[in-house]
Amino acid sequence: MPIPSNTRTYLPKLLTIMLLACNYVLRYKVTILKWLPPNSEPALDAVIDACSILAAIVEDTLEPE
Repeated sequence: MPIPSNTRTYLPKLLTIMLLACNYVLRYKVTILKWLPPNSEPALDAVIDACSILAAIVEDTLEPE
């Protein structure tokens, strides 16, 4: 679906925040898991997967600069 010009989508900032969060979790995953309850790894992996999937969708939606 094309996005009309001059439309505020907030998608670029969302993409930036998601990528920062995903990279943060990936970088510190081992330490984060030490402080989460046992068996939390699948949930953390799901967060990373969801972030990656949504980031790909947002990137495809945005027009190249």
